[in-house]
Amino acid sequence: MQGNDSEDGKMFVGGLSWDTTKEGLVDYFSAFGQVIDSVIMKDPKFQKPRGFGFVTFSDPSSVFKVLEKHDHYLDNKRIDPKKATTKPEPPMQMGHDMSSSSSSGAEGNKKVFLGGLHQLTTEEDLKTYFSRYGHVAEVDIKFDKTTNRMRGFAFVEFSDEEAVEHVCREHFHIIKEKRVEAKKAEPRFASGGGASNQGGGGGGGGGGGYPSYR
Repeated sequence: MQGNDSEDGKMFVGGLSWDTTKEGLVDYFSAFGQVIDSVIMKDPKFQKPRGFGFVTFSDPSSVFKVLEKHDHYLDNKRIDPKKATTKPEPPMQMGHDMSSSSSSGAEGNKKVFLGGLHQLTTEEDLKTYFSRYGHVAEVDIKFDKTTNRMRGFAFVEFSDEEAVEHVCREHFHIIKEKRVEAKKAEPRFASGGGASNQGGGGGGGGGGGYPSYR
């Protein structure tokens, strides 16, 4: 799998218009080299475009030609091509507590942690924003139990893992004019008894767990 030429020539393309077609992708990127494959990702349930896709060049050097050009526009929308990573780094390799909670990791991989939210952010705001990446299964905004004030972070759960990869690859998102950080929600503190937090119960753990996720 590693060192494969077709993988070396593969690019992730974000920010696609919902009107962009597979043929349109090929047509645009053919200016940089021979395109041997292209795909536009769609929601498996609703078959709606998810705003990103992949193109593969026969010659990996074409990837660098694309990256040399700073601005790319397709179907009147600025798109964001990047070299595709062969495989996202598995979080479980980064520490023992992550691997010990791998049994619950499948669900965690569909969930995104969001930090730095505006106090007035609503569930509807998050659902509307993140539905461009895939089907949003659940939104969980955390509130302080005593004051009922929003704690500035939340979780968004998607129907599939690919949406999570795309959201986290962009890392920072502007929501309600605030820069919001997106990370994979990993139940790394599950062994400490806080795993129930992931389900959306609030956990009451203030600064513990996900908010100190760094």
